[in-house]
Amino acid sequence: SKDQKKVKQDSFVVGFLSGATGACMSETITIPLDTAKVRMMLYGMSGKYATVTSTLKTIVDEQGTSRLWKGSMAACMRQCVFAGLKLALYEPLRNKLCKSEEEKKMTPLYKKIIAGVVSGGIACFFASPFDLVKIRMQDANKSKMYKGTMDCYKQIYLREGGVKGYFAGVWTNVGRNSFMNAAELTAYDTTRQLVLTKTNLPDHYSLYLFYGIMAGLVGSLCAQPLDFVKTRVMNNPEIYKNALTCVKMTIEKDGVLSFYNGIRPFMVRACSFNALMFLFYGYWRQFFGKMIDGE
Repeated sequence: SKDQKKVKQDSFVVGFLSGATGACMSETITIPLDTAKVRMMLYGMSGKYATVTSTLKTIVDEQGTSRLWKGSMAACMRQCVFAGLKLALYEPLRNKLCKSEEEKKMTPLYKKIIAGVVSGGIACFFASPFDLVKIRMQDANKSKMYKGTMDCYKQIYLREGGVKGYFAGVWTNVGRNSFMNAAELTAYDTTRQLVLTKTNLPDHYSLYLFYGIMAGLVGSLCAQPLDFVKTRVMNNPEIYKNALTCVKMTIEKDGVLSFYNGIRPFMVRACSFNALMFLFYGYWRQFFGKMIDGE
């Protein structure tokens, strides 16, 4: 029946492949916005880094267009692991928490949040080394130390204590990502469940564009302060011993509102990335679903 079909659960492989492919496609298209976002956060959103447009222009003028896609290989590796795992784990976890088929169609908010936190935390832990390399490759000064993405992995391993070096700032990162992931996936899932239960619209992949925009809006508002701290801690471990030191020093120096520095580029990036990622995810989910799960 139509009702039963709505609550079908993708196999892990389908979830992982759709998430990884969708996220890589979206990452490749929107990474210039991420490069601008990181640059604005590191250099305080003033002067030539005051707006998204002026930052993009500055980067192109000073370092050429290709600089905007710097770190895209590292970013795609991270997205494969991160988006693949979080989207493969989220729905099975959410369904496990549901007591009935009814609940799977309109799940209580707290159950979605739990599923989002757990899936985001696990995915982020495994994606953390890739995230570290991505941030290093996007930083204009730090990236000069490395010949390329693979060399960056090699140097961190050799100079920063082997495997342990890859997990610098991992808990700040897991905290921030499981939180943001819960916000994004809850927004995506709630919007989708409302559309499926309250309207007669089909579960078509084009609607995922709308779900993605909602995910980006909610996610960026919730996670911006954490992202601000994460970027500073990962980039300057010698100044900030940990997240708490960073929070304390930032409040003393710049005030509480400075945590929302860069909310504009962050929101632009989160909305465009999620809109495209969920659109592609919806498409590949139907594609791989037919191919692998035979649905």
